[in-house]
Amino acid sequence: VRAGARHPVSPGPSPGLAEPGRPRLTVAGLGARRNEPVSTNKAGDPLLSVAFHQGTSLARRAWTVKLSTMIDRTLDATNHDRLTQLGQRVLDGGQVTRAEAGWLFELESSADILDLLAWANRIRERFKGNKIHLCSIVNAKAGSCSENCSFCAQSAHYQTGSPKYGFVDPEPVAEAANEANKNSVTAVGLVAAWKGLNEGPMLDEVCARISEMKAGGKTRPDASLGLIKSQNVANRLKEAGLECYGHNLESSRRFFPQTCTTHTFDERLETIGYLKKAGIKICSGGIIGMGETREDRCDLAFSLKEIGANVVPINILNPIPGTPFANNERLPVMEILKTIACFRFVTAETVEHHSLRHAFCVEHVERVGPRVARVYDQREVELLGERDLLGEHLSLDGSI
Repeated sequence: VRAGARHPVSPGPSPGLAEPGRPRLTVAGLGARRNEPVSTNKAGDPLLSVAFHQGTSLARRAWTVKLSTMIDRTLDATNHDRLTQLGQRVLDGGQVTRAEAGWLFELESSADILDLLAWANRIRERFKGNKIHLCSIVNAKAGSCSENCSFCAQSAHYQTGSPKYGFVDPEPVAEAANEANKNSVTAVGLVAAWKGLNEGPMLDEVCARISEMKAGGKTRPDASLGLIKSQNVANRLKEAGLECYGHNLESSRRFFPQTCTTHTFDERLETIGYLKKAGIKICSGGIIGMGETREDRCDLAFSLKEIGANVVPINILNPIPGTPFANNERLPVMEILKTIACFRFVTAETVEHHSLRHAFCVEHVERVGPRVARVYDQREVELLGERDLLGEHLSLDGSI
């Protein structure tokens, strides 16, 4: 019922009247048009037309009175209708435009956001079903990274107390694979704190670890090893048995220089190009909460769609003391959920699954102290029906 709707009340028979002579309250305005002007009282409050029916066996009379609804704005279903239109289009296999996605990212009211989440969940069920995907990681090399990523605890540019150690031996990797298998984890990824992987002895060692995991047959071998500068390196990884490579775009092209200046957005795109040509699946997403705008998040979503990412992780910044983003405020939960919902609209058919990682940045960044941090209520995550879970988290000191 819309506030201020005015419709004439018929003095004729009133269906549903319990008994003659007993008053019945009827709220008028059920057929009011959305754009009809709102009637107000002297104080400016919108009014609602209400009819009291007095019935007798001989005649029925009706009176109309005005009651304030105590709200200061018109209830408008325009956003609901537009969300329904866009959601149904995506469900039917269509796409949203850049302008339409921008509108979704800018939604503000809780009613609209909850509506958006409901449609995002329908999209997830339609294209991805209810399968749960578990993945785990092995921090294969920690600390002293040459890159100055502003969110990262393991950068050599910042004093964060992160420990430093070289590339791990085969035993810890085998143990991680065994543990993952016991917990029905789909994939184990090797991650390393360095700029990238070049041809040489280190590539040989990395390929050996991947081949060992592949031969074990217990979990899928994945990796996140930084920039790749040649097609041959990507081909070697594929030959060793690598199936999926994690390489975030982090944010939009426009905002990327605010996150890192020791390498470029284009270098990350180049790496993804080599990997795709080698036949390796791409896990690529970004981090939100770094100071980027909603427009930046929207641009990131379309960049990920353009590169054809198979998996899209949405990481939420956990500010690390000692890094340039140490004092960033945490994003509100509804802003986080809204962002992921928008990514579902943009990349519905192009990705195998999305993931939400609590206070975790894929480039080895989480400050959890002695235990895994739980920053957001699981019930809030369930609003979106998240179906990709991270089996292990990296702590501030770089250990699992």
